[in-house]
Amino acid sequence: MTELKQVNGVRQVAGVWREFGSLINTTLIIFGALAMIWKGGGYAEKIQTDIRANAAEISRVERDQTARWTSHDELHKNRLADVKANDARYDERLKSVESDVRKLAASNDNLSYRIATNEQATLNASQAIKEFQGTLVQLGGDMRVVKEILQRIEAGQKRVP
Repeated sequence: MTELKQVNGVRQVAGVWREFGSLINTTLIIFGALAMIWKGGGYAEKIQTDIRANAAEISRVERDQTARWTSHDELHKNRLADVKANDARYDERLKSVESDVRKLAASNDNLSYRIATNEQATLNASQAIKEFQGTLVQLGGDMRVVKEILQRIEAGQKRVP
């Protein structure tokens, strides 16, 4: 009996298949197509969601990079201002040093002139002293001669009485 039921079940399926076979195939094809459309829509939605997430991430990265570059640009501007300020200070110091150097050079020229004139005066004084010494030596010799002459005159006067 179970075999008979199985055979009858197979006959019924075969009968139903003859009558509704193309309808079942069409229904399966339609459900398959709808399932593919539904799955494709889910896939398309996932792709769109991923695209939006990527776009948001790209926007965030662009904002971060823009902020970094702006900050970096500000750093360069501030550094340039600092460098220019330092250059201005160094220029002022250099001008001051150059002014001091000019004053010292003028003072040096003045001192060099004074030293040269003092050396010349010392040389002239030294020559005058040498001439004076020569004159004193000559005068000393002349005084000896005068002394001898006076001694002879005195000796001659003592003999005359």
